[in-house]
Amino acid sequence: MGRSTMLPRVQDFPLFLGRYKWDAYHAAFGWPPDCLDTGFPWVVSLERQFEAVLEQNAIPPLSLVTEMILWAGNQQNILGKFSKSLREEAYDILIREVIENLAIPRLALESALAIKGFGLTYGSKLLRFCRPNTYGTLDSRIRKALGSRLRRIYDGNTQSMCVGYEEYLRLIHQYQRELTESSVVRPRYGARVPSPDWTAAEVEMALFGWASSQT
Repeated sequence: MGRSTMLPRVQDFPLFLGRYKWDAYHAAFGWPPDCLDTGFPWVVSLERQFEAVLEQNAIPPLSLVTEMILWAGNQQNILGKFSKSLREEAYDILIREVIENLAIPRLALESALAIKGFGLTYGSKLLRFCRPNTYGTLDSRIRKALGSRLRRIYDGNTQSMCVGYEEYLRLIHQYQRELTESSVVRPRYGARVPSPDWTAAEVEMALFGWASSQT
C-alpha cells in the first residue's frame, strides 16, 4: 500500500514543530542542532542576517549564501557547483534578480533556479531565508510526505518546479490563515514569544517535522 497523504491538522502543528530537528554540518561550525529546545539557533541567525541586509536595500553577500548552503547540508556538492559557476556569472547580478522578484513567487523562484547548482530545494531555501513570512522550503522529504496532495514535479523542468512550488505555497498560506483563525499558538523558541501568527517558514518547519515522522 502507498504512503498516506492525509494532511496534518492545524491543532497538531505545535507538536510537529517540536519534532523538527536539523543538524547536518552544525557540529563542524560550532552550532548546536536546530530544534525547538535549542531555539533553532542557526536558523534564527541566518534569518536575522538576511533581514538585516535586505532592510538596508542591499543584496545578501556571497558569504551569507555560502553559509546558508552549508547550513542546509551541501547535498550533492551544491557549493562546488555554485562556486564553479561564479567564474562565469556575476553573483551580484544573479542574487539581485532574486531580491527584485521576491514579490512574485514564480519570478523569484525562476531567478533562484538560474543560480547554478540550485534546484527546487536550494532555490526555495534561498527564498525562505530572504522572506520567511512568505516562503518555505520545499525539499524531497516534504514532497514525499505530501504525496498526491502535491502535483508531480519534474526536477530540472523550470515550469514544473515553479507551478509545483506555487501550489505548495498556497497550502502553506492556507495553513497560516487557519492557524491564526483557530488561535493555534506557535510555541516559544529562543527570544520569540508564543504567537498564533506563524510565518510561512515556521509552517514549513512543522511540515518538515510531520514529514520526518511519516513511515
